[in-house]
Amino acid sequence: MARRMKVDETTVKTCPNLFLLGIDSLLAICISADARSDNVALTPFDVLSAGSFARLTVADDKVDDSTTGTTPPSVEQETVELVGREAKQEALALL
Repeated sequence: MARRMKVDETTVKTCPNLFLLGIDSLLAICISADARSDNVALTPFDVLSAGSFARLTVADDKVDDSTTGTTPPSVEQETVELVGREAKQEALALL
């Protein structure tokens, strides 16, 4: 379940599964661990900027890192980053 949260310094320090997109500190996505496995699944999330949010939904994507020990980028993750940039542009246009 997606949570809406104000992204500030306190949130970044206290939310261990907050993943900043690297665009700026106001845009972030939340990922949650799949309760049935150790894999991380992308779930619906909110992108927040200056009090406005754009709801984004991505398909569940289990990333298998058991063979390499690293998490390779997936099509869904690349799509999320692209959509995140578009959401930021829309949010900034509202300011």
